[in-house]
Amino acid sequence: MNNYLDNKNGDWYLFAKSFLNIAELAAREIRVRDGRKYFENKLLYNEELFIPIIFNIKHSIEVLLKTLIVTIEWDGLKKEDKGHNLSELFIKFENRYKNINFSKVQHVISKAFKNDPNNNYLIIANNDIKKFNEDAKITDYLRKLKKLILKYHKCEFLKEKIPKILISLDDYKNDVFRYPQNSLNCRIDYHELIKNINIDDNGDIDKILNDIKKLKDYYCFEFLLFIYNEYKK
Repeated sequence: MNNYLDNKNGDWYLFAKSFLNIAELAAREIRVRDGRKYFENKLLYNEELFIPIIFNIKHSIEVLLKTLIVTIEWDGLKKEDKGHNLSELFIKFENRYKNINFSKVQHVISKAFKNDPNNNYLIIANNDIKKFNEDAKITDYLRKLKKLILKYHKCEFLKEKIPKILISLDDYKNDVFRYPQNSLNCRIDYHELIKNINIDDNGDIDKILNDIKKLKDYYCFEFLLFIYNEYKK
């Protein structure tokens, strides 16, 4: 097997993880309040970092879903899958996944590992596959992924931080943070948003870091599908 990232589908994975990693770095930088590594005024951390954190998480989710679709299709991204609606992209991924027998995925990966036990990719895949030894776990896994995706698709954090936004948004083009105007024609009071961000322990930034950790866990699912497609031939 060639290097995972050398594969054409590996580019999708690389971009998705890159957006998520930069969001994590920025979130961790906010939490380090006892030192100023890159900014002279640490009081500006929220103002200068929070918006790009959310923007990159939302974009990472979009690319992750497209990565999952591409990995299943194994034939590039089709025209009908090139939208930006996170909710619709999840449904498109879910519909494609229904055609996959995960028991077969497990069998293919287990067999490949037995034939090549020193392959680093297969070692990782063989360990990750153990997280999904029952159909119920797969169902629960996808249910939690959908819940997290909808949280960022509907921008629930805006409703919590800006009382004037009375309902969750349907960010159908995933561009609510596009400035100066987004597709929703929704004007966000950025100063009020930033003012209400809680950076203390167990506050908003810690919750975001927890979401990022969960998203990184979901990337292993894409990796397993990739390994399966590589070895099922």
